[in-house]
Amino acid sequence: MNQLIDFADFPSRLNDSLDRVQLVLDREKAQGVQLAHEDCPHSYSDKFALLEQTSSCTILGILNTLQFLGLTDDQLARAKDWSRSSVVSLRLDTSSQCTYVREATRQESEPVGEVQVSLGLTTAKASTRVVTKITEYFYELKHRWRLCVVRGTGESEADDVMEIAGRQATQECVQRSKEFPYPETSTWSESCPMSFVLDWLSRGGSGWAVSVRIDRSAKTCYTPSRNEEVNGLLGALTRWQEWLWQALQRQSDTWEMHRSHYRGGHNRFDIHEVEQRSVFMPVQLLFRDPSQAAKSKPSASPTSTAPSGGVRYEAATSQSVVATATLAEAGSAALTAGDVNAFLDAQRQSLQSEAEALQELVPGAATTTDGLWSLGEARVVLALFHLQAMAEQYAAAVSAVEAMVRRQLVRAIGRELSPGDFAAYMRFHNRRLFRPAYRPQVWSVSVRRSGRHAPEGSVRIESRQLSGVALGGVRGADGFQPIETFCASREVRRSASGDGYTSIALSAATRVLVGGRRHVHGWLGHRFSGTDGAADLRLSVSARQFSSFIVLLGRMTSGSSFDAKHAFVVQNTEELLVPLTLETIPNAQQFREAISSLSPEQQRFAQAYRSMQLESTLFGICIIQVKPQLEKVLNLPPDALTKEIRLTQDLMKLFVQYQISADLLSYEPPPVATQASSVSTAAKVEAVRANVEKMLRLLEAMKEEEVRQQQVQREYSRRSSSPRRPSPPTWGASRVEDNDDDSDAFAVVETSRGRVSRGNTELVLANEVKKGGGLLSGLATAFAGKKESRSRAVPLATGVKNEELSVAKLKRRSSAPNGPGAVARRAPAPATAPAPSPAPAPASSETTSMPPPPAASVSSSIEAPSTTPTEPDRGVVLTPSNPVSSMNVDEAPSDDHDAIDVSQVPKLLDDAFDRLDLDHAVRPAIIHLGDVWRHRKARPLAQRSHTGNGLEAGPEETVDGAAQTTLRQTAFDLLEALTRSGGLPCEDAELHVVVAATHVFDESVLETVVRRDMNPIEAVERSEVIMASVVHGQAGHRLIEGSEASRMQAVTSSASLLLGC
Repeated sequence: MNQLIDFADFPSRLNDSLDRVQLVLDREKAQGVQLAHEDCPHSYSDKFALLEQTSSCTILGILNTLQFLGLTDDQLARAKDWSRSSVVSLRLDTSSQCTYVREATRQESEPVGEVQVSLGLTTAKASTRVVTKITEYFYELKHRWRLCVVRGTGESEADDVMEIAGRQATQECVQRSKEFPYPETSTWSESCPMSFVLDWLSRGGSGWAVSVRIDRSAKTCYTPSRNEEVNGLLGALTRWQEWLWQALQRQSDTWEMHRSHYRGGHNRFDIHEVEQRSVFMPVQLLFRDPSQAAKSKPSASPTSTAPSGGVRYEAATSQSVVATATLAEAGSAALTAGDVNAFLDAQRQSLQSEAEALQELVPGAATTTDGLWSLGEARVVLALFHLQAMAEQYAAAVSAVEAMVRRQLVRAIGRELSPGDFAAYMRFHNRRLFRPAYRPQVWSVSVRRSGRHAPEGSVRIESRQLSGVALGGVRGADGFQPIETFCASREVRRSASGDGYTSIALSAATRVLVGGRRHVHGWLGHRFSGTDGAADLRLSVSARQFSSFIVLLGRMTSGSSFDAKHAFVVQNTEELLVPLTLETIPNAQQFREAISSLSPEQQRFAQAYRSMQLESTLFGICIIQVKPQLEKVLNLPPDALTKEIRLTQDLMKLFVQYQISADLLSYEPPPVATQASSVSTAAKVEAVRANVEKMLRLLEAMKEEEVRQQQVQREYSRRSSSPRRPSPPTWGASRVEDNDDDSDAFAVVETSRGRVSRGNTELVLANEVKKGGGLLSGLATAFAGKKESRSRAVPLATGVKNEELSVAKLKRRSSAPNGPGAVARRAPAPATAPAPSPAPAPASSETTSMPPPPAASVSSSIEAPSTTPTEPDRGVVLTPSNPVSSMNVDEAPSDDHDAIDVSQVPKLLDDAFDRLDLDHAVRPAIIHLGDVWRHRKARPLAQRSHTGNGLEAGPEETVDGAAQTTLRQTAFDLLEALTRSGGLPCEDAELHVVVAATHVFDESVLETVVRRDMNPIEAVERSEVIMASVVHGQAGHRLIEGSEASRMQAVTSSASLLLGC
């Protein structure tokens, strides 16, 4: 509370004070008096009474000290009249003047020793002396000080200034230097308001009295230590201490001047010893045992304990704003008014006795004395030190009462509470507060097609609290556990006009429509002073073995538009960890207060930017399942690829690494005239499998061709640099023979006319090119070092026709996390091949024997898509009875009000908190993605048996900005292939929109309860009901249990407004 005070020795000072209290009070009254602590029998009202008593004693002690310095009763009455209309201050004025008086010269002789002097026949002793001429300079020091009570600025000396004490003295200063020892003229004046003393002063029938009362009904009254009355007195005493320190410093300077130049012999006084003088402290932190107080005799009346003309203490009466019993009432642990006035009387007597002890150490206070220090200055120093000690004692007493409450709470709970403990309790509390359909649900999405299917993976938003026990939550090994949010879900159905689905832009020319279920999540975090409610926040995405799905992260720009800033594909036991951060923005009230004094143009600018900030609180996560979309784009029935693990992996490889068009792999239905039902699911799958195998063989051939062409290119480069030996050419069909060697590959060209030697290779190839030879035409170009067009390949002797291998060359893409990619150009489709015959039984697992490859070569035609494709069978429709995640979204009533715009949810929340949150402590929060992600890969299958958990034991790598861009492009390419560039909507998807807000507390968990007398549980509880009512679109009383509604109605002042929201 006060940084100038050291509370380390406060307990020892209290023990010393208690010993002196036993001496002040008589034996009967002293029984049961003890230091105030948590073990004393008392009530919470007694803590208020204790600080009321302590505050009154502090003010009374200050008045007693001022009267000790010379404040009269008339002056006190006049100061009280001034305080009704003006500011009254206590001011210390000092002035000093140094004047040159004269110069004097004197001689000082000092004996040096004795010498023998010869006088003829006799000798004599003679002494020697050294005579020194000294010049001294005399100065006159005039010093004047006065302590006075001032009204306002003290413009009129006669009407606005009352002197309490003062003195003017003169002292001679002698030195051997002509320089002035002190400035010729110096003045200092500093004042400190004393209205806080006069405001509580009242005149009764028997004299002046003080009784501080704390208004416990005021909104600013939180605890006995935190209220307007106590805080005002603490603030005034803080300024009082600063002024006391400066005044003591001035008196110390005067003492140093006196000690250095005074020659009267009165130097036995030490100003620093005055601080150790044991003046009785009237500010005591004491309780009386109520049982002992009932046995003791009634104490004397307050009037009898206060001398005539003095000030006394008056206990709070029934007319006080404090609606409690009087302090002297039986059963109260507070001291009686007679006890307090006895302390004040002991203080006055102690001040007088200490002043009498100082008379033996300092000279009298006559104005004609030749010393700057006298008994008057000593009394002022004694009073200033005592005033400073009382201010420190009061601040320490206020802190002690607050510490008492804190220790009682810790003892009741068992330990200090942290934000993690509070979060764990709120999870437990919400299960009792809300009805089952509206309870906060764990944000952990199981990616699955329906309840009949096993999960493909999971997506979780997790937080790691600073500490605390997970009550009902599942905490991971690293301390993370999923957050809980209010969730409202509905099935998105596309209307006849095409509206209803969410549009996602993959590029300027491609937009994908996403259907499925849409979930709106409301997450209310809490943050205490110095800590965050969620120390770490992250998005965890993991996939199971032989599973894959696409995740898009971004923000909702409108009710039907999603801006995907990031995207990635997760497959085969991969795990991606994305750190999240929260940025809180001002709430509605803070925003209004900030722009209230701005111009209209400035206000419009701020309002426009705030609307953008509110929309930025819509954090979106779109999850698209790959396998159902593969079945649709390949014209396969639902669940056709469920057990086709190898085929699914090959398809993912073709789509992700080589970017093969789905039209080259899909099943083509028979003509319309043929019965479609005659083709079984297994036959359709086998048709796709055949197309995949053909494409894989073609890709392998292309790879071999690339390798051979590179070998020929390297061989030609080597031979072109060696000497050439001509040989006679021969003509005819040619082929290339490779004679493998470690250092050199010897190649010759055979034709029907014989073997061509190395020196005549170019000549032979040139002649063949002129004749239009097929193979040699390509080889001639390669040997000549010319780059052949990428639309042609160099056919080698592989048993495949030259025309069949003249297809577009696949270009490898740069390496990506999912493996190298490839871009393929469309090969010219040969004659239509008949569809494969239906298989007798479907290949349902990896152990099923694969059908033998077709007899055709690699150039066998790949079925082209029909010009009139039929609509594939629709997949499983997600319904409330068909759960899609572990959040139990089916328990909540499905919201079918499609007209609600998701982008309006932040505005609705902002308005609701502005109307219903009386504390205005909830602030909207924007969720941001971290810059560096973490990517975990599972260990190879052969190594998992040694660790038991291959996912944890696998390697981990960071994903920076460049890698994130690569992941995004890879996911967009796959999504474009699965949707035929936006022509096929994604209906097996989920869109999760998270709206975040933070309840901000100005103190820590325990200090919120101790200092603000606030129950943070009820505060967060009210904010949660407000958020749940907006998310679910229901009134507050429909969301909570009936018994909890009655409790909130009785406890919360805003319950009637809250429950009707």
